[in-house]
Amino acid sequence: MFPLTHAFVAFKATQSKDPLLILGSFLPDFAVTKVVNWDETHERGLEFKVFLDEKFPKLSNLAVGFLTHGLKPKGLSYYADYSYAGEGGYAVVHSRGLSSAVARACNLNDVTAKIAATHFVKMAFEVLVARDQPQAVNLVEKSIKESDLKQVSAALAGFYSKDKEAVLDAVNRYVTACNVHDLTTSEGLARTWSVLNEVIFNQKTDEKACAVLIDDTVKTIEPSYKKFLDDSIDAIKKELTAASVLPL
Repeated sequence: MFPLTHAFVAFKATQSKDPLLILGSFLPDFAVTKVVNWDETHERGLEFKVFLDEKFPKLSNLAVGFLTHGLKPKGLSYYADYSYAGEGGYAVVHSRGLSSAVARACNLNDVTAKIAATHFVKMAFEVLVARDQPQAVNLVEKSIKESDLKQVSAALAGFYSKDKEAVLDAVNRYVTACNVHDLTTSEGLARTWSVLNEVIFNQKTDEKACAVLIDDTVKTIEPSYKKFLDDSIDAIKKELTAASVLPL
């Protein structure tokens, strides 16, 4: 999912608006910068919590946000990408039938278009969350403005054994891309996707065609998206409770 959706789910699952927790709810996707591996940011949340508690205790809530996001324990990405309601991930199931149009709009082959199509479902979530849960926009904006990104990056660099300056640069690039005003409309998301398509797949994007695809996908998922979010929030609460993780 994209930042607004992750932030809303983290807030509902923890009842916390702490900027560090909200930042942590979407920051695992800074792996798109390739300074760290995707698996590391999505599967080592509990280890990260222990590390922060010992080395950077004031940043502990950052790890709680990571845990609402990832795969181990099961966060929103698990239910979106891997398994929901006895089927594949919600975004995977609802992206079926989109790949041909995505391939044309994003200059992708059949294999990469299937992957990219899931992101169109996720972008449709951003439009709906921005419309129905506008506080998510403020949560993301505040989390970026009020968090000490230099300290956050130092903690990430220490945990992942990476160069501090490289991580800080990656974090800054990622949060700059998380322009909340571009996350609320199909046109803005198409611009965001154009950047991601070039970074991930090294291809140019027809932004106008992408915006139309996002709007069409909004209509497709609108009847079921709230239930998916509610179910995911309830499941994440249980995962956090089982792991004895609560925000400070």
